[in-house]
Amino acid sequence: MREDWLTPRRMVFALSLLAAALALAFGLLLGAGVVRYFQSLVYPNALDVSESTLYIWWPNPTVRRTLSLRTQDGFGKVFGWYSRSFDLGPEQHAIGQCSSMARSRDVLWLLESDTSVQVCNTPAGRTVFGMRSLTFRWR
Repeated sequence: MREDWLTPRRMVFALSLLAAALALAFGLLLGAGVVRYFQSLVYPNALDVSESTLYIWWPNPTVRRTLSLRTQDGFGKVFGWYSRSFDLGPEQHAIGQCSSMARSRDVLWLLESDTSVQVCNTPAGRTVFGMRSLTFRWR
């Protein structure tokens, strides 16, 4: 058996493969975290009426998801679930049969998280309008 199987060229190739595998694993974990972040806005067992995702690349990269849902659960239950789940606190303002709450916060030094939810009483049940975004800030 030859003793020179681990040449510098093979070592660089092996380290390159390891770096690529680590980068792929990191990317997959980051992607799964972002998907989970946006999926958490969906109220349990609610009917998805509409949703959209907006990507803004310049000047501050942003991913924003907006959605509207319908549920038959009571207004207090829906409003309380969003208030507790996202630490939105009490309503910020109300218009007719709708109550709104929102919060912005810095997640890390360069990431800003925005969440807003409006819950409305309608003849068809409770309608929820939600928006969640992540913005990378160049500071």
